[in-house]
Amino acid sequence: MIDIPSGPVLEQIAKFASHPEDTLTADQVKRVLTSYIAIYEGDEVGTVRHNPDTGEIAHRVSQDGVHMWRVTHPDGSQYNDMQGTLDWPTVNV
Repeated sequence: MIDIPSGPVLEQIAKFASHPEDTLTADQVKRVLTSYIAIYEGDEVGTVRHNPDTGEIAHRVSQDGVHMWRVTHPDGSQYNDMQGTLDWPTVNV
């Protein structure tokens, strides 16, 4: 059995799926659950990785229950990356 963490994202999925005017097909439910599970796969929240080629630093965070990488460029600009694991070396903090 798959352990699906509860939280704001799961609550929103349940609210949408139970809405009487919006029906989901079995395929849609499968895609939603696959995507939901994918946000928890990968490195642990708190992991830090460094890209030696670009100088970017990635920190694994949980934003509203969604696990993602917050990547910072050397100039201070940031973006989010939804991959589970980056292939950059880890940084010991």
